[in-house]
Amino acid sequence: AVVSTQSTGNKDKVKQGVLVSVENAGSEMVPVISELVKNSEFLDEDRLRDQIDRLITSKLMEMQPKNIIAVVKDMVETELGWVVVWGNIFGGILGLALEVVVVLKE
Repeated sequence: AVVSTQSTGNKDKVKQGVLVSVENAGSEMVPVISELVKNSEFLDEDRLRDQIDRLITSKLMEMQPKNIIAVVKDMVETELGWVVVWGNIFGGILGLALEVVVVLKE
């Protein structure tokens, strides 16, 4: 149950990063779409689609592997930090319990 919760948290963080990128792309599209509408008497659907496609493609290209690796690395370090902490706690408890058993058997 703990692993699936952490995995869901990681997915949510990645999803949030992608949503922010898409939202930023949307804010960049508004001026371009406004300019297209102002500059033409008739709205050219194909031209508008091409422009939106180029904007989204350029935004996706900004998501370089280095950026993705950095985001994943930060998430892994955070999650593995907790694994180390809980591993130490449970290891200490287990070691203490075994020591008590050994002392009681003597």
